[in-house]
Amino acid sequence: MARPTYQSKEHKSAQQETIRLVSEKTGVMFFETPDYYVVDYCAYKDDVFVGWVEVKNRNYNSTDFDTFIISVHKLVDGCQLRDYTRKNFILVVR
Repeated sequence: MARPTYQSKEHKSAQQETIRLVSEKTGVMFFETPDYYVVDYCAYKDDVFVGWVEVKNRNYNSTDFDTFIISVHKLVDGCQLRDYTRKNFILVVR
């Protein structure tokens, strides 16, 4: 049975805004991966591929909980990409 997806236009816009802020702060360029790909973005620094990025925007106030919720499947997939490609897997939480 396929896992449900929760991608909406609002969700996608929030991800894009978050990654834009990270790009401004770090100078890293991010490129969206295709829909339903394992992670949300590929990261490039000085035209060199440097890693994989998953973006998690919390839908509650940051003061409500001292943690965030994410599927263990997402983490395992990201870590496998890291292991197979020897490139960083970064989780961005906003």
